[in-house]
Amino acid sequence: MQELTNARHNDQRRPTSVEFQTLAKVPAAVEWFANLDNPRTRRAYQNDLEDFCGFVGLTWADEFRVVTRSHVLAWRAQLEHRGLAGATIRRNWPRWAASLITFWRAMRSAAAIPCTA
Repeated sequence: MQELTNARHNDQRRPTSVEFQTLAKVPAAVEWFANLDNPRTRRAYQNDLEDFCGFVGLTWADEFRVVTRSHVLAWRAQLEHRGLAGATIRRNWPRWAASLITFWRAMRSAAAIPCTA
């Protein structure tokens, strides 16, 4: 453990106490998006989540705790009503679902969404 606490990373400055506390307050959703390295993936996931959240009326990441499969299926039906072709929905659905699932899991693991048995 001392190796970790005493290590200097390329002699870079360490965060001040205030900076450390500020970083500790970064919302889990912001951390999750920042961890997506590819800008195209980040933008695609952001668009997917904004579309879904706009449909179900969510404004905060912690509101994801109330999302159920029924919400996701209703969103899919709404995509059809917006005029998207069935082939478009089938082709994009794996990515759209992955956006929701990975975000939900990240929020749950960060305790933004409590685990329920």
